[in-house]
Amino acid sequence: MRQVFLKLILTVTSLMALSTAESLFNWLMAGAPRAQQAGGSLATLIITAAIWYYHWRISENEGHPSPAAGTLRRWYVYIASGSGLVQLAIGVVQLVHAASLTLPLWDSL
Repeated sequence: MRQVFLKLILTVTSLMALSTAESLFNWLMAGAPRAQQAGGSLATLIITAAIWYYHWRISENEGHPSPAAGTLRRWYVYIASGSGLVQLAIGVVQLVHAASLTLPLWDSL
């Protein structure tokens, strides 16, 4: 049951950190407008990263004694990797879209 708790905390905090990092990067890519404040996103990112790191260290020090704990670890890695890849794909599409709108390459055709 302890491994379930640890993997649940690791999954939730990594997903929260990923989504707040996305909003922070969106704010930076928008030119860091003063109308929008990013202090909340930065604070959330720092806190969730600290919580994730603490629980990750505990999980790694305990090891994975049972097959069920290994399965939970694999699920955590798959969920975190999948959400990271989705966020990366969305970011690349948004970057290409923004570049295609702002670059003057298409005016000369």
